[in-house]
Amino acid sequence: MSNSGNDGFRFKQFVIEHNQCGMKVGTDSIVLGSWVNTRDVRYILDIGTGSGLLALMLAQKTFNTSLISAVEIEPAAVRQARNNIQKSKFADQVRVIESDIKTFHASIPYDLIISNPPYYKGMHKQQHNLIDPNQARVYARSQQHLSHKQLVEQVVRLLSLNGYFYCVIPTSDVPNLLEYGSKEGLYLNKRLDIRSNQHSDKIRSCLCFSRNKNIVELDELVIYESARSYTEEYRSMCRDYYLNF
Repeated sequence: MSNSGNDGFRFKQFVIEHNQCGMKVGTDSIVLGSWVNTRDVRYILDIGTGSGLLALMLAQKTFNTSLISAVEIEPAAVRQARNNIQKSKFADQVRVIESDIKTFHASIPYDLIISNPPYYKGMHKQQHNLIDPNQARVYARSQQHLSHKQLVEQVVRLLSLNGYFYCVIPTSDVPNLLEYGSKEGLYLNKRLDIRSNQHSDKIRSCLCFSRNKNIVELDELVIYESARSYTEEYRSMCRDYYLNF
């Protein structure tokens, strides 16, 4: 990935413009999309696609072997995601749908569901000002419209019996999400905890759930070796996407 100007980023096989989206391109989604296992996956759902980044990352991973539904509620983000996807070589593989996930209906269950969900808890919709890009970013990250509990309920509704759900959330929120999942028959299978550097606290966790109870695979990822240098571990994980990796 490299900065392609104020409006977006250039990856190895696609370009993401995000100036109309509340949720900008960030490390969380890049790690999550790189970490996901897409083997034998045919139907994929991206909940809250934003700029379309995760949908395009998974399209690259499953080129011509999967169909991806990218659901987004914010009209401006929908337009930008559609534009990003139409300009890519994955346009026939990804469909962007403007919808509230809580009212979204699918004709088939999904083999894989992915989401970088909202995580702020405090913002109310009446505080949201779409004209202010900073406010739009906060709203995109707010659970005011889609709480983690509601997210789990929708995943259970839309996931196939043998499907997998992947997400990335703040590490401090993991216990609650595990509780919500367990109550709905969704169990943690894999967990990747992320640190900015070797001495920092865990800040984010990538999680993989299914309907099957298994021994949980645990791993950690450190992003920075020094202030301006990525670890080899991070480079290796994201090499298929970053231009300079």
